Amino acid sequence: MERYDIAIIGTGPAGLSAAITAKIRNKSVLLIGSKDLSPKVTKAHAIQNYLGLPNIPGSDLGAAFQASIDSVGVTVTEDKITAAYNLGDYYGLQGAETIYEASTLILATGMIPGKLLPGEEALLGRGVSY
Repeated sequence: MERYDIAIIGTGPAGLSAAITAKIRNKSVLLIGSKDLSPKVTKAHAIQNYLGLPNIPGSDLGAAFQASIDSVGVTVTEDKITAAYNLGDYYGLQGAETIYEASTLILATGMIPGKLLPGEEALLGRGVSY
C-alpha cells in the first residue's frame, strides 16, 4: 500500500491550496473529496471578497481552481473518509472501500450548514450566499 507524504481531506479553497503547496514542495499528495471541488464556490453568482480576484463569478473561480490543481498534477480521489487513526508514524484513513496511509493529515473540511431554510438550497448563488 502506498503511503503518501500528505493526505488532505477537503476540496474547497483551503484543501486545494494545501495540495498545490505540498505538490510544489515535491511531496506525494492524496487529495480526498468531491471532484466538483467546492459547490459553494461554483454556485455563487459573484464572489466579491476573494483576494486578487474581486467580483468574480463562482463558476469562473471554480474553473480557476481546477486549472490550478491540474497545472501541478494534483488529482482528486473521490471518497468519503469515515475514520482517521493516528498510528504513530502515520495516519490510517478509512474510506468507503479503501484504507489510505499518510505521514501527515490535513483536515480542510470547511463547514456544513445546519438545517436549511425552506427554499434556501434553490436560491444558493442566486442571492443567498455565505
